[in-house]
Amino acid sequence: MPSELLYTPPAEAQWIHLLDPRPQLDPDKPLAWTFNLLFPSDHKIFQELTEKVNGIFPGKKREPKVPWKPHQDREGITVLKFKASQLTRRDGTAIPGPRVVDAKKQEWTAGNIGNGSVLRACYFIHPFDRPDGHGVTLIPKSVQVLKFVPISDGSEGFEEDENGYVQQSEEAVW
Repeated sequence: MPSELLYTPPAEAQWIHLLDPRPQLDPDKPLAWTFNLLFPSDHKIFQELTEKVNGIFPGKKREPKVPWKPHQDREGITVLKFKASQLTRRDGTAIPGPRVVDAKKQEWTAGNIGNGSVLRACYFIHPFDRPDGHGVTLIPKSVQVLKFVPISDGSEGFEEDENGYVQQSEEAVW
């Protein structure tokens, strides 16, 4: 069980999978609840996390693997990654994922959370030390949605055009 719960300041979120766990890249790994928070690269959260991580692995020669990296498209922004694997109890039941609440701490019912939403996370640091390296994972316990951006319905903001082309239904094609 985590010894210290930490809290992020509010931040813009991307790639949010909090209501349903998603498959990981390695198909042998369990499903996972994941999301990324975006912070200015010089934000104090990175200095604080670096100090905590270095305290976990004193005397290690290699740098630990950390769950943050520069954003690939936005200069001056660093992505902080959170992941909670879906674990199974001995009786075969799944352990629930992170609790999601709104700004008034009510259980989340508004639907899937989209990119650009502003979240605040309660999490703990989980260290790992394996033959291929050592580092940490940030495991969310709960998430507070402070600004909600729903996932797009796929229309990308277009309005219907009464004069435009409309494809025929499959029944009419044959």
